[in-house]
Amino acid sequence: MPVDYSPWPHLDVAALPEPVRKFLLFTIAASLYTGVVVIVVVMAVATVNILTVLMASGLTEFSPLIAELGNLFLNVKAPA
Repeated sequence: MPVDYSPWPHLDVAALPEPVRKFLLFTIAASLYTGVVVIVVVMAVATVNILTVLMASGLTEFSPLIAELGNLFLNVKAPA
């Protein structure tokens, strides 16, 4: 006999009315999309913060790539 690992083994999704199934699908899709958007925004903010620290610390003289990324994302010129 197969084991059902479902958190709601008594819930038969196929037996639900069509509007309820559509609402559940929409809710799941919206939560996944929101999670992806939050991750992308957090990574973008972290990238800008790291570039700001690197630009302010003067490490751009050792790495032209950091200077170019700072110019591109922050619109800040590297110190000469």
